[in-house]
Amino acid sequence: MTTKKVDTLSLDSDVPLPVDRRGQAERLPADVKSTIESMSIGQSFQIDANEDNATRRVGAIRAMIQRCVNRRYSPTQFFYNFSVRVQKDPETEAVTGVRVWRLDDSDTSSE
Repeated sequence: MTTKKVDTLSLDSDVPLPVDRRGQAERLPADVKSTIESMSIGQSFQIDANEDNATRRVGAIRAMIQRCVNRRYSPTQFFYNFSVRVQKDPETEAVTGVRVWRLDDSDTSSE
């Protein structure tokens, strides 16, 4: 006679979900998209941030840039280059904001 061992998972009820930031979008100012699309080479802008939200703001801005670049008929072309950096106070090293720069284009076909 053979016996089968059946592995089953036990179901738990009333286990609280861990508290974290997953699924909570970082709110950016409403005009960030239009600002990114209208930037010229050498221009920059800063968004206020602090130690708690600077990393999330950098990620949200980078995602916004990619959405602008990848959008059909966008004035922001795929060869545009941007740099997104956390800005700190030089004396206290405290985070003061996130700055976005428009860099030289990577398209060399126009040369």
